[in-house]
Amino acid sequence: MKHHLLLTGLPRAGKTTLIEKAVQNLKIRFIIDGFITKEIRERGERTGFEISGIKGTRKILSHKDFQSPYRVGKYGVNLKNLEDIIDKIESKNCDILVIDEIGKMELLSRKFFVWAMNSLIKEKPRILGSIGEKVLHSLKRENDFSKCKIIRVTHKNRDFLLEEILNFYS
Repeated sequence: MKHHLLLTGLPRAGKTTLIEKAVQNLKIRFIIDGFITKEIRERGERTGFEISGIKGTRKILSHKDFQSPYRVGKYGVNLKNLEDIIDKIESKNCDILVIDEIGKMELLSRKFFVWAMNSLIKEKPRILGSIGEKVLHSLKRENDFSKCKIIRVTHKNRDFLLEEILNFYS
C-alpha cells in the first residue's frame, strides 16, 4: 500500500496550487503540518521564493538579491530559514505532513535531505508533497520511494487531480 503522495511536474504546472486546495479540504478531517513554497513576485517578475509553515510561520527561502554561498540559478538560498521552518514542524503530532517542495534549493540543506528522506520511508504521518522531476529521477536511484504514489501534474490534467488527491487520504 502506498502511504504518501508526491506531485511532480514541470515548474508552474500547478503542484503547489493543488497542494493548497487539498490542504483546505483535508484540514477539516485531519491534523496537518508542514510547509508550502511560493513564488515572490515583484513588478510581475519572479524574484525569489517564500517558505510558509502550515501553522503560519513565513520566511524567505531564496531571493535574487540575497547574498549566499548557496545558489540555484540566480537565487541566493537561505538555508537557515528553511531549517528554522522544518524545526517548527510537529510531524509526530499530525496526520498529514505537507512537504512542498523537495527541490534543488531545499536539498542544499543536509538537515532537510535527511528529514525529508526519513519521512518518506515511514508510514506515519502520511505525506502530501511535491518534488521536481529532475530531482525525483536523481533521488530515486539511491532512495526508497516505494511508499509513494507519484502523480505527474501537467497543464492538461491539473484541474482534474484534486478529487484524486482527496480520495487518496480517505
